[in-house]
Amino acid sequence: MKRKVIIENETTDAQQSLETILRLEIEVAEWISNARDQAEQKVSAAQESTADLKTRMVDEARAERDRLFSEGVAKARALADERLKKAGQEAGHFKESGKAYKDEAADVVLQLIMGVPPARGDA
Repeated sequence: MKRKVIIENETTDAQQSLETILRLEIEVAEWISNARDQAEQKVSAAQESTADLKTRMVDEARAERDRLFSEGVAKARALADERLKKAGQEAGHFKESGKAYKDEAADVVLQLIMGVPPARGDA
């Protein structure tokens, strides 16, 4: 009878060992599954962060391009205004200096066309 008890104890010990191993395998499988889920969440978060960063970079680049364009247009307008002002001043100066020769030029034209001698004795 003693022999039967030992066999039952061995069987019970083997059964408990198998149950313990099975329970540990399940726990390890859960840990692996949880680790995989966490890794996937981290990868997803990193991808979203990268996409957000790319979007922000594109938006900032567009804003910078628009700012530079506006500055360039403002500089070009200022330069054009300056050149127009200078051209107006030069045209006024040319017009004023031309007035001094207006009568003389008219006399020369009349002399050429009509053969009339200069009225003031300038020639």
